Amino acid sequence: METLQQLQLTEFGSTEVLTLSSVTDSPLGPNQVRVRGAYASVNPIDVKTRAGLGWAAQANADKLPWTLGYDYSGQITEIGDQVTDLQIGDYVCGLIGFPLIAGAYSQSVISDQDDWHVVSGSHLIQAAALPLAGLTAWQALFEHTSVTENSRVLILAAAGGVGHIAVQIAKNAGAWVAGTSSESNLDFIQSLGCDLAIDYKNTDAWKELQPVDVLIDLVGGNAGLEALAFVKPDGVALTVPTISKDAFIEKATSLGLDATGMLMHASREQMQALLSQLNQEQLSIHVSASYMLNQGALAHQQLETGHTRGKVLLELA
Repeated sequence: METLQQLQLTEFGSTEVLTLSSVTDSPLGPNQVRVRGAYASVNPIDVKTRAGLGWAAQANADKLPWTLGYDYSGQITEIGDQVTDLQIGDYVCGLIGFPLIAGAYSQSVISDQDDWHVVSGSHLIQAAALPLAGLTAWQALFEHTSVTENSRVLILAAAGGVGHIAVQIAKNAGAWVAGTSSESNLDFIQSLGCDLAIDYKNTDAWKELQPVDVLIDLVGGNAGLEALAFVKPDGVALTVPTISKDAFIEKATSLGLDATGMLMHASREQMQALLSQLNQEQLSIHVSASYMLNQGALAHQQLETGHTRGKVLLELA
């Protein structure tokens, strides 16, 4: 078998624990596909896991070295005997190994045929950035809440990886959308379609916001708690960060609101819907930075600033 490069965790901790390693490729199962990587996406959950936090870190604590990452795009180089819908040479993207296996920080990956979606070669960058963030946004808006035409939606952190996708697909559904960001990102979230762009540090800017039907909290902490004041009495409030979920739900409930947290799950149907919007140019995934595989530490440091516009990728080829 050939050898390939992977960015692995040798232990949990700071970005210094990310180590480029040579590993031997694995044999292919009958329902599996081997994909030579073009890009992998770096997500906040990767940063959290690297630090030793969360279920994936706990599940893999005795399996180090271990490879992070869930979002992937590339080209199929080999297919198993029972693979029917994919061919060698197809360009694909997918959510792989979610939530406990991971493995996308790698020059090549193996995953079940059902994990992959055929995409245009010209979409490999955006397609790599889409799965985890896109599915989180979709499920927040249409599964855990019920955003429809004319819904009034407030999205906190509208310029981030999940947020900038959520703004666009909410607008595509016919919703009215307000989004928060730093002052430097106000033009960006307006370009995505925000009907009201709010500088979250500007007290006066919040005064323009009338009550909303749905709150999507992608920030957590005090920001989410304070935003509950803008939800209608019969509205729905959802928070994605797990660390402050309990406090968020407790306060929302005390205000008489329907409130929930969420855990994203894989969905082939939802991925197809997102890719359809991407193909029809109704959805654009913004990539603010791309790093080589051996620069993964820099990619993690970028996300740790908490001010990344859109997505960050690793270049694998």
